[in-house]
Amino acid sequence: MEEKTDMTVFIALLMRVARAFFQTQQIVVLDYLTKHETAISDENLAKGVGLTVKEIHKICGTLKEARLIKTFTKAEPKKAEQRAIPRTFYYIDWQQVTAYNPYFNSPY
Repeated sequence: MEEKTDMTVFIALLMRVARAFFQTQQIVVLDYLTKHETAISDENLAKGVGLTVKEIHKICGTLKEARLIKTFTKAEPKKAEQRAIPRTFYYIDWQQVTAYNPYFNSPY
């Protein structure tokens, strides 16, 4: 029997919690974020899961409230001489997920 790495165990646990408590679109977003090791912009996440940026912000807002993901905003210029547009980036902070989440710290 093959031993699982710590990250594989965390990912499996996160996905079981997601499937138990969240809707399908939220599960798809979490699944997409677990497959990428770096932060993903809202546009790339929307393209990856087939939703609009507005829907991504709504879904990720719920996941952020549940402390399953974190966000940061970065201003990026669209063209060389245009004004910078704020982009939201999403990622999973595994320390926060396991330490502060009631789904992971349940006595049951």
